[in-house]
Amino acid sequence: MDRKTMFLRCASAGVISICLGTPGWAQTNANNVSEVESVVVTARKRVENVQAIPGTVSAISEEKIEQLGGADSTRDLVQLLPGVTFIDGASKTVSEPNLRGAGQARLPNSDSAIGLYRDGAYIPGGNLGGRTFQKFDLFDVERVEVLRGPQGALYGRNAVGGAINAISRKPEFRDTGRLQVSYGDRKTLGVQGIFNHDFSDTFAVRLGFDTNNQDGCIYHRADTGACFDFEKYSAVRGALRWKPNDRFDATFLIDHSDSKSDSGGATLVRTGNPPRNVVGINGPSLTTAKQYNYNLEMTYDLGWATLHSTTNYRKRDGQLYSDPDGLATATQNDLRTDHASTKYQEVRLQNEGDRLNWLIGADLFYLKDDYNIRERGRAIIAATMTTPAININSDLNTLLDQKSYGVYGSVDYDLTEKINLQAEVRSSKDTKDGVIKAVLVTGAPRYADFPPGSPQT
Repeated sequence: MDRKTMFLRCASAGVISICLGTPGWAQTNANNVSEVESVVVTARKRVENVQAIPGTVSAISEEKIEQLGGADSTRDLVQLLPGVTFIDGASKTVSEPNLRGAGQARLPNSDSAIGLYRDGAYIPGGNLGGRTFQKFDLFDVERVEVLRGPQGALYGRNAVGGAINAISRKPEFRDTGRLQVSYGDRKTLGVQGIFNHDFSDTFAVRLGFDTNNQDGCIYHRADTGACFDFEKYSAVRGALRWKPNDRFDATFLIDHSDSKSDSGGATLVRTGNPPRNVVGINGPSLTTAKQYNYNLEMTYDLGWATLHSTTNYRKRDGQLYSDPDGLATATQNDLRTDHASTKYQEVRLQNEGDRLNWLIGADLFYLKDDYNIRERGRAIIAATMTTPAININSDLNTLLDQKSYGVYGSVDYDLTEKINLQAEVRSSKDTKDGVIKAVLVTGAPRYADFPPGSPQT
């Protein structure tokens, strides 16, 4: 009888240790000898067995994710991957993954120390929701790859701690599909559907949708009984694949998601047993996000090398409203809005031989972000002997325009079956143009001139 066990798959050669922390499966054959399934990844931008990579790489497939309970968020995902942690912020819009102690900085418009990729395209940027994967990024994935340690040569974009790449499943040349319905506590209903159809041997379509609604709640208002926490989420995806011959393959993917949730307020005073009553919250803590993602991947076999192209456009409109004082009699509230869009293009040429492999490539990344913090209902900070009175009821608007260009190359050669020489190089240029405007609710500049005559923008 076959026996399946959970394990961590590791290999080592000399002083280089490779450990695949993927929850995998070992299956005994007729001779009762365990056989380890091979895991194919594209960590070095080419298809290869994970055990052949001179670095620390983890990969987990969609099937394994489902067998381990699923992953609806980055927090769920990192629990399945060794060496990756997740830092919860005050809101899920500012939460972030962490690799080897290198996470994403929490300052507005700061760069990531981890390269986050979706189908090979760099996707972080902006503020609210720009520090991690979104839920629709992890829907209908083929696998998720994690590269730990500096990955600046091939990936660039400040991948100091490592890189994580979520790879969506492409349309398949066969008819298949699935429908999954789940129901849980607090009137939670989730529905997922996938439909894949091949119109011919060269053209296929894959459609999907994902919804999750929580209408019930844990937190109730003490006076009216109204719900505070809820979640409404929906996403749709469509992908077209055209493969007219063995030399050319193109996939175009579009997806959109819309979410709204209320965590129950910034300050919660709980009384009694669940359902818990919320005392003195005069407003919701509402998070909304609308997101769009477009991706085009193309490969063409030139005979002597393969040409790859990845084009991606991503747009996100987020909003976070909170009631920081928690007092029903006050009108204090904060509103943060973020409108971010990114464009990414990569082109590379590569060849894979029996002993010699090489690649050269170039990429560019554009980011535009409009981030605004509006504060109202706050008390004026009294003057002291050294500072004047400060009115912090204001609008703080940050406009960012960022551009990045890079060229890179890689070559590796097998001297023997056990010795491999590898070299990687990259040259890149990043520029940031930013404007910060701080204006009081009265329209006057928020900060007094220091030194006198200094600009307020």
